[in-house]
Order: sequence, then structure tokens, then C-alpha cells
Amino acid sequence: NDYSYSEIYTRKWTALGAAAGSLSFVDEDPDVPLAVISLFTSQPEAHAVVFATQHDVWVSFRGLTNIEAGLGDSARFTPVNGTFGSEGQPRYLPVHGGFYSSFAAVWPRVQQAVDRARQYTQDPSSARVYLTGHSMGAALATFTAMRLVDAQVPVGALYLFGAPKMGQQSFTDAFMDAGLDIITFSWWNELDMVSWLGVPM
Repeated sequence: NDYSYSEIYTRKWTALGAAAGSLSFVDEDPDVPLAVISLFTSQPEAHAVVFATQHDVWVSFRGLTNIEAGLGDSARFTPVNGTFGSEGQPRYLPVHGGFYSSFAAVWPRVQQAVDRARQYTQDPSSARVYLTGHSMGAALATFTAMRLVDAQVPVGALYLFGAPKMGQQSFTDAFMDAGLDIITFSWWNELDMVSWLGVPM
């Protein structure tokens, strides 16, 4: 059978415990799904999978997959003022420009997907959101966790793999003030260049 990307991964995530109907795929450019991007094309890179289990919601962000995007827009090191904080009380924190640009492009749809997935849990009001990501995906997961905390959505944990340095000290301080540091679990390889690349101070 000739299954599409979404059909294949819907079957896989459902087999792993995703609630039927709760699964969403979110791409930076809805017209160019990440699954069909060539290794050498310069297309947007952000891609997330959101789904619910019986009690919780999971959000998984994919890392960079093509060479040109990895060296281009998604990897811009120039810091920008990312917008965080509760509604009506924005906080502008200096973060990695390329990663934040990708995050900003997908956040509205990720937020909608999370809200939708929570309705598939037994108790949507107390359902925790668990986030994970690799490389750039780890940065997007972190930015998402910050926004969810701002929206008073309970975050269960962050599981980061090969996470890059994504913000300046004020961002780190805000991350810790939100209590996210004590529920973050991070793994990296000391030979992985991405983990050591930082945002200019």
C-alpha cells in the first residue's frame, strides 16, 4: 500500500499510545510539508507532531534536515527580541533569531493543536504537556514551553537532545524563574558542534 507521510506516522504514534483523532502535524509552511523537502532545498524547517495520551499531551519538534536551511535562515545567529509573558504583559527576551523566526511561524498552529489534543485527555484542565526536540527542535520545544507556562498550561517536562544555546542571560533567567529548569532533561554529545554554538552576547 502507498501510504502518505501523515498516514504512516499516524499509525506509528497511535500504536505507541496516541489517542485516536488527537494527532496533528504542524509545518512552518503548510503548503510545503517537511516530509517532502529535499535534502538540498532551502525551505522552512520547523515541524512538530502533537498528540494526546489518556492523561497527557506530547509535542515533538524535529531538528534541521537540509543543508541550506541549516546554514541559512534557520541558523541565523543574530539575536532578536522574542515575545514571551502573559497576555497584556509581554516580556521581550533576546533569543536566537533564526530559531525564533521558525518558532513564531508555527506557534499559533502548535498552540491550537495542543488545545485540541488536551480535549482528548480524561481531564483537559489538568493535562500536562510534555515537550521534546532535537537540535533546532530542542530550541523550538523550549520556546513553546515558555509560552505554555505564560498561558498557565501545565508543562510536565522538557526532554532536549543536542540543544543549542538559544538565548542570552535574561532569557535563561526567565526560563529558570518559570521553574522549567527543574523539569528539563538535556542530553548532548560533546563532539556535536550545534550544542556549542551560541547567541552573540
